[in-house]
Amino acid sequence: MHDGEDHHHHPSEELAENIFAFGFRRKIEFAGTMSREQIEQRLKRLFLLLGTMFSDEGMIPGHIKGVCRIEDALCFFSMTRADLVEQTEQCGWERIDAAHSCELTLNILSLRPAQITEETILGILEILHDFRDRATIV
Repeated sequence: MHDGEDHHHHPSEELAENIFAFGFRRKIEFAGTMSREQIEQRLKRLFLLLGTMFSDEGMIPGHIKGVCRIEDALCFFSMTRADLVEQTEQCGWERIDAAHSCELTLNILSLRPAQITEETILGILEILHDFRDRATIV
């Protein structure tokens, strides 16, 4: 006898249960001035660390993307492989010499489940060399 309810899992439901999606935007205030190159280097290290957390045999089953904004200047970061961070600058990013703060937008999409929270990612930001004791996440 059929009660009219479907008790089977659909493939799309199973896939949705295994997807990890995360995104946030935060302003990072530096205790002092950091050069554009220092900011880029620290953010690349963040992405490489996240890449190791989400990769499977060197490939990220999804993507890790971010945007660093200083005034109107933008620097985009993108990863689909654990060892490669692609960087693209727009809107005068190359003219930024140094900054006291930046706005970071981060988006992670993975087709495999992951146990990571915003607090973990903020903690990673804070422990990266030269962000520690120099930055406040607000």
